[in-house]
Amino acid sequence: MSVANDTSFSSEVEDQKTRLLYRNSGISLLVNTINASLLTYVGISLGVPDAASMLWCCLVLAIAFGRYWLALRFFRIALVGNSLRPWRHMFMAGVTLSGVSWGAGAFLYMWNTSGISQLFTGLVMAGMVAGTVPTLAPVPRVFHAYAMLLLAPVALILLLQGNAPFQWAFGGMTLVFLSAVMASARFLHETLDSSIRLAQEQRRFFDSSPDPVWIIDNHYFVDCNQAAVEMLGYPDKESLKNTHPSVLSPEYQPDGESSFTKAERMMNLTQGKGLHRFEWIHTRRDGSNFVAEVTLSTMTLPGGRSAIHCIWRDITERKRAEDALKASEANYRELVQNVNAIILRMGLDGTVNYFNEYAEHFFGYQAAEILGRHVVGTIVPETESNTGRNLSEMISSILANPEQYADNVNENMTRDGRRVVVRWANQVILDENRKPSGVLSIGTDITAQKQAEETLIKAKEAAESANRAKSQFLATMSHEIRTPMNGILGMAQLLLMDDTIDDLHRKDYARTILNSGQTLLTLLNDILDLSKVEAGKMDLAYTVFDPQRLVDETAHLFAQSAQEKGLHIETKCTGTHGREYVGDAIRLRQMLSNFIGNAIKFTSRGFVRVEASVVEEHDQEALLEFSVSDSGIGISPEQQDRLFQPFSQADSSTTREYGGTGLGLSIIRSLANLMGGTVGVESELGSGSRFWFRVRVGISEERQEGRSEPGWREPAARKQKGTPAGRVLVVEDNVINRKVIEAILKRLGIECLSVENGQEAIDVLRNGAHLSLILMDMQMPVMDGITATQHIRAWEKETQQAALPIVALTANAFEEDRRRCREAGMDDFLVKPVNLEALRALTAKWCMTSP
Repeated sequence: MSVANDTSFSSEVEDQKTRLLYRNSGISLLVNTINASLLTYVGISLGVPDAASMLWCCLVLAIAFGRYWLALRFFRIALVGNSLRPWRHMFMAGVTLSGVSWGAGAFLYMWNTSGISQLFTGLVMAGMVAGTVPTLAPVPRVFHAYAMLLLAPVALILLLQGNAPFQWAFGGMTLVFLSAVMASARFLHETLDSSIRLAQEQRRFFDSSPDPVWIIDNHYFVDCNQAAVEMLGYPDKESLKNTHPSVLSPEYQPDGESSFTKAERMMNLTQGKGLHRFEWIHTRRDGSNFVAEVTLSTMTLPGGRSAIHCIWRDITERKRAEDALKASEANYRELVQNVNAIILRMGLDGTVNYFNEYAEHFFGYQAAEILGRHVVGTIVPETESNTGRNLSEMISSILANPEQYADNVNENMTRDGRRVVVRWANQVILDENRKPSGVLSIGTDITAQKQAEETLIKAKEAAESANRAKSQFLATMSHEIRTPMNGILGMAQLLLMDDTIDDLHRKDYARTILNSGQTLLTLLNDILDLSKVEAGKMDLAYTVFDPQRLVDETAHLFAQSAQEKGLHIETKCTGTHGREYVGDAIRLRQMLSNFIGNAIKFTSRGFVRVEASVVEEHDQEALLEFSVSDSGIGISPEQQDRLFQPFSQADSSTTREYGGTGLGLSIIRSLANLMGGTVGVESELGSGSRFWFRVRVGISEERQEGRSEPGWREPAARKQKGTPAGRVLVVEDNVINRKVIEAILKRLGIECLSVENGQEAIDVLRNGAHLSLILMDMQMPVMDGITATQHIRAWEKETQQAALPIVALTANAFEEDRRRCREAGMDDFLVKPVNLEALRALTAKWCMTSP
């Protein structure tokens, strides 16, 4: 049932109207007394009988005092909640009696007077009616009866007794006035009824609101509803009236401001703004606190005073839930932000709407920079670099069907353009209607893992390739070693078997043995050079050289072998005329020789061209290119990829036909890199080849002759030229090596003495032997060459002997072996196997010479 149809509500409205009726009883008494006395005085003065006038006046006053007395009793004994209908009926009866008495007086005075006196009486009656409109408007029926009782006699007498137009006009005007006054009373009644009903409705809402409602006047509570009383735990609302809001609060609010100061500030803000909402801590009667959401709004009290309407709402549970939610969200956010994983959320359009802290650190973007932007073009490239996969299409597929791509690995891109590999776990996000609204992606960086996998794969492939190459190399080495060994052993056996061999055949057998040995030595040197380069122990010896001369001399070395095959060998230099450069000429000659040898080997007819040219020059540095072109068998593009690799040849079948180990080109590449250059090949199968290498060299301003290795002692100046002479001590534990060296020395005309170890060499010196040179092996039993040399140098210093030249005689050809020899005090270095010319040059350098 609505409020408008509620019987109790209508009764309350009627009761409120009854209170309004009784409220003006004092004014009514005063008006009745003055008007009745004034009319009696005028009437008596105009000839109305005194007794009738006095009687009427007393009657009116008696009724007026009776109404006033009734009003006093009403305000004294009428209680809220009791029905006021009887009081309303008594008031209506009193008004009716008053109307009857006034109507009788109007008839009395107007009947006994005429002219102006009648008009005066009519005006008094009209004034009485007009004055009762606000008083009797709450009950229109009473007002209508009262007005009719007063004005009807006036109009009737004026119309019946009037003998002048203005009297009749006045009578008509009285009727019109009566109608207008009744209409005004009706309008005032409706307005009053609406106001009362609205006020009662507001009061009902005020009292029945589940939330505490307060009225604040002059910063103090003047009224509240029952909910406020119950929430605070007080016995009744009277206990709460005339209290300041701070009294019902702790001393300080959570922000540290005192409750009194803050309450004053909040109320002042409300009076300025008209509405203000905030949170407040209140205190119950038992001392417990609770959080309330307070809404203050301005209102107007009866009488026009401004007040504040206040509503509380207990939000303690809501705050607890909010705090718990915030704590949960904080824990979740902290977990998400600090977890070592990339976490991002995409909308269905591919734009990023969440980007955690780890993602910021990983990709190099701040969250503000990436939010709202599409993942493609920011953290996802258009295409994958290693596979060429279209990642834009992949993202569209993930957004269309995340479940299909629940686990996905793809390439991503950081802000600085670095490519990374991430494994993504994708999960669809559903809205409240269980419809997809986005995708949650959690990523793990697996770049290092992928690189490790690729490295392992490459290492595996490289190891397999190396194993194949080494297996092939071993097979090649077996062939390359056995071939010259067959010549050595075969020719040696023939020499031993045939006692009647002539000198021509003996020399041919010996030449075969020598050539086979030199082939084995070349193979060994190539292996040693490769191992030095790979170990980073290859040292360059810089000297001044002329490219033209270097090319010509190197090509000349191969002139005979080229002529034997019917090949034309030619040289050409461009841009180097008259210029000298600084570089390792020995290594350059070695590199060029390898190219020329290969060209002659793989060319059956035509030409071999050796060239040198200047590619570029800058200040004191130049880039030279050396190349060898031929008209040989050529190399296919597939085979070219395997060139310049250790133990590899363009085609393994060429080993059978042409020989070779495949080490030479690898050494050339390593030496070129060591000299700041590079190598390359230009070839077409069946149409010849052009091999080239480039090296960076210095530009010489002055010609420098020869070179000497640092750390070695130079011999004293020779007294005169002649044949090497003197006495040489050979310290060698191997019998065959001793025999070879002794034979060569004797052939050179040099006397020699041999011992088997370092200790015996020291004993020979201490026994006073006169020597010109010691050839000292490094590795021997009892005492090695290094230790023996150290003892000899110490003995020489102790006995103040001149330093005897000591030359290392060893198969160890590495630089570290040379360094150890120098540090021990040796003067020179001779590598096994011993070459006749090398030994001749060494003895000529260190032995005393005869005229």
